[in-house]
Amino acid sequence: MGLFSFSGRSGRLNYWGISIISSLILIGLAIAIDSRIQTGEIGVAALTAAFFGIILSIWVNLAVTVRRFHDRGKSGLWYFALLIPFVGLWFAIELMFFGSVDGANDYGSY
Repeated sequence: MGLFSFSGRSGRLNYWGISIISSLILIGLAIAIDSRIQTGEIGVAALTAAFFGIILSIWVNLAVTVRRFHDRGKSGLWYFALLIPFVGLWFAIELMFFGSVDGANDYGSY
């Protein structure tokens, strides 16, 4: 299971760790870009690096969320349920706090 892979399973600790780190990276990039915009020192290289950093962080976060759904015995397509108001809150709570499905499932063993 790689950091960028959508196959396999991720437990709660892995999910929390990767989600927190990718969120901190996104916040750091936003602060860095904002400070450069405020001072007028923004360049094409900085914007390009920030763009790729944001894309990379989103990809990693999406991949770990899909693997976490797999760990709960659900398809990665359940990710879209997170986008539904109120319903998405339930699935977010499930991903964050509920344990893994015991033993092997359709997405691998744990």
